Amino acid sequence: MKNNSNWLWGCVGFALALTLLLFGTFRESFTGDKSPRLKPSVSAPVNPAPDPVTSNPVTPNPVKYPEKGDVLAGVEIPVIDDPFPELDPVVEAEPKASKPKVSKPKAAPTSVDYAPILAERQRKMPRWLYMDWRTSIVDLLKLTFLPNHRSEREIMADHLGYDGPQGQYEKNVWLHRQMRKGFEKGEIPLGDEKTKTNDWKYK
Repeated sequence: MKNNSNWLWGCVGFALALTLLLFGTFRESFTGDKSPRLKPSVSAPVNPAPDPVTSNPVTPNPVKYPEKGDVLAGVEIPVIDDPFPELDPVVEAEPKASKPKVSKPKAAPTSVDYAPILAERQRKMPRWLYMDWRTSIVDLLKLTFLPNHRSEREIMADHLGYDGPQGQYEKNVWLHRQMRKGFEKGEIPLGDEKTKTNDWKYK
């Protein structure tokens, strides 16, 4: 009788162990619970994952861009002109203080030794003309390639500021003297012998 009860209890224990084993194996299929089999009686606090931005701040390093003439990895950076100079900001230069203009004194005309020049021109003229530029205003004007008519001589005398008697002789003598002074001071040109012209603006 005692042997039968031991055998019975043995069967019951085996059946119970088998049931627990099968239940643990197929529990996910029956209950849909995917959690581990054994759970702690007291749930441990779960620490949240640290924020990579706030927990470990990174100090930015200043970036140094290469400039013209720097040597990078043993190679010198070439100097390249700006391809778009019109896009560069325009920097207005400060206006320079204007210097007061100093008027230079006009150089005094140099004296001209006109007598040898007119004497050489008279020598080239035909002798039958009997020219004498030293005493005749007409011959003087001919050798200097200026108009010698009476009306032209009056215009020249008025241009040079004649205010004496209106007689023709007095005016000719005064004009002859003034023309020789103008030739000597370089104020009146002697004219060009090649082109037979004189650019003196007496009108």
